[in-house]
Amino acid sequence: MERYQNYVKIGQELGLTGKDLLDFANEKDQKDRESENAAREERRKEREHEITLKEQDVKIAEKKASEQTDASGSQNTKSVQKPRLPKLQSFSEVTDDLDAYIQRFERFAKAAGWPDSEWAISLGALLTGRALETYSRLPLSDVNDYKKVKAALLIRYNLTEEGFREKFRNAQLHSKESYTQLGERLRGYVNRWVESAGKKKTYDDLLDIIVREQVLSVRICLYLLE
Repeated sequence: MERYQNYVKIGQELGLTGKDLLDFANEKDQKDRESENAAREERRKEREHEITLKEQDVKIAEKKASEQTDASGSQNTKSVQKPRLPKLQSFSEVTDDLDAYIQRFERFAKAAGWPDSEWAISLGALLTGRALETYSRLPLSDVNDYKKVKAALLIRYNLTEEGFREKFRNAQLHSKESYTQLGERLRGYVNRWVESAGKKKTYDDLLDIIVREQVLSVRICLYLLE
């Protein structure tokens, strides 16, 4: 609306009135909208292209890692073989909690004996939805760094110090959830809140977190009052 009004003013400065003025403003506004839509579509295509390229990179790396694993497994037949592990399912935004999924992935990777250098690319191959989009937008220098991949995903899903604090404070009893289960869920939120804050589970560190939260609440209240 503001842009349209600007064109009306420009038309008036040019001496246009009535229908000529409206036609001028409408034409200019329509051209701007078409340009914005074209730019938006171009950005969408670029994102899709980037995602496609990185998905291909992930598949190639995954295939290479699988071939290396098969080759090493065929050598030294006298060595003790580890038990076969069940296949790790891809992450689903509908049914999975990302924080729990990452913890499960890390336990799986350790049990399978994967080198740390393969964790990032292996996790990337299991992502879908917003998680895959986040991974695909990382710089090429970061896609093989598991810590950076994990940090980007946690931030995207608000699984941060502030995110877990909010989960703890706003938690409610779910349908078919017992109070015992609610208590366990709350303990989990507190544990992750403390871990995300980079604190230890000591009295002094917990006290520091509680005091910081209270100070923040007071500051917000004062800001709103002002």
